[in-house]
Amino acid sequence: MQYLARLDGLAKGVTIAVMALFVGTVFYAVQAFFDTKNQDLFLVTAFLVIVSAVTYFSKPTSFSIDEYELVVHRPHGVFRTPVENIVSIERIDRKSLGWGIRLFGSGGFFGYLGIFYYGSIGRVSMYCTNRKEMLLVITEKSRFIISPENSNAFLAEWKNLNR
Repeated sequence: MQYLARLDGLAKGVTIAVMALFVGTVFYAVQAFFDTKNQDLFLVTAFLVIVSAVTYFSKPTSFSIDEYELVVHRPHGVFRTPVENIVSIERIDRKSLGWGIRLFGSGGFFGYLGIFYYGSIGRVSMYCTNRKEMLLVITEKSRFIISPENSNAFLAEWKNLNR
């Protein structure tokens, strides 16, 4: 079964604010380029376009699990983890994560994506869009956090497969 990855309120707000700022910057940069022929602002805008595109194409759109693999579906490609490598999947909340730092990624723009470090669990990759639906997936070699819509049903499906 496929579980959607919907943005929570903070991620929606951050995404809308960043995109509004981005559109304003692009408009200003294009106007400034034609007025002054200054390429500096144009290059900054190109960089912002690239960063935004990479972030968008990295965000999860849905999650699925079957007897063979757990899949994080993204606009550009998928991230697959064989079920036999999964040690556990458990619910986790912001309070139990404790303090954290983003090492590389996005802290709200199109979700919570990338590599983070949390005091309670250490280094973790995040494919998260909703902080209220977080599940910690522990494999033999890594750990990552996903946030499928209706995480209780996802967890129940995992437990059913894991019998």
